[in-house]
Amino acid sequence: ATNWFIAGVAAPAALAVSPPYYYGDHTPFEVAAHFAAVAEAVDTPIYIYDNPRYAGIAMSPFATFRLARALPAIRGIIAEHAPLDALLQHLRTLPNGFEVFAGSIECLLPTAPYGLAGVTSAAGCAFPELAVALWESARNQDYTKAFEQQHQLNELTAALEGHVLTTGRTVYRDLLRMRGLSIKRYPRWPSEELEEEGRNRLYEELEGLGAFAGLSTPPPRPMPAPDEEPQVAAAPAGDPEPEAALSEGSEGAEPAEQP
Repeated sequence: ATNWFIAGVAAPAALAVSPPYYYGDHTPFEVAAHFAAVAEAVDTPIYIYDNPRYAGIAMSPFATFRLARALPAIRGIIAEHAPLDALLQHLRTLPNGFEVFAGSIECLLPTAPYGLAGVTSAAGCAFPELAVALWESARNQDYTKAFEQQHQLNELTAALEGHVLTTGRTVYRDLLRMRGLSIKRYPRWPSEELEEEGRNRLYEELEGLGAFAGLSTPPPRPMPAPDEEPQVAAAPAGDPEPEAALSEGSEGAEPAEQP
């Protein structure tokens, strides 16, 4: 098995492994052999990263069940773009203890009562307080409150996606900068920038949906341009400076759409 310390890094808690890339016509045998090779090479739990939009191969509940039964190292699946019905099929088909993660925050409340393990979502990354509050309400079976929280996150996601469709993924960078994170570049490839008017319009839309309500330090106005440093709240006495708490690798950090 792989010794993670050879590379001077700590062993990961788990690996997210996608189906084989590029060719979208791999046979079921080839897909299974791909995951078997990874499981043989590492001594780390594996989560299938099912992202057919980019990998070109979709993992059906039946195929996932067969892999889980044959390879004990596979502990779960991250169904990145799975619709609600496919998520429910995964939850009903797969054995107890096999974890299913949704890739869309909109699917949290409808699937949490059936054993959803969690969500990977850009909206969840941008608004972790709201996502955690929804998760807690669903877990406590406070469905009246959870419905309101789910509706709010759905509307926030729709607002974000509207800007992403016209401008690109730089919207996520600007949103995280609104939250005080010092992210100077995202995505890594050349992308269109939001003008000041667009950044302020994004802020107003999100503020109108209650995105920043309850934050100890609301985002500054006007919004800083991408080449300016965002305003970060001063740290309480005795705590490390906020700048020091930010990861040195945050310049190219990915939002939570990725696992």
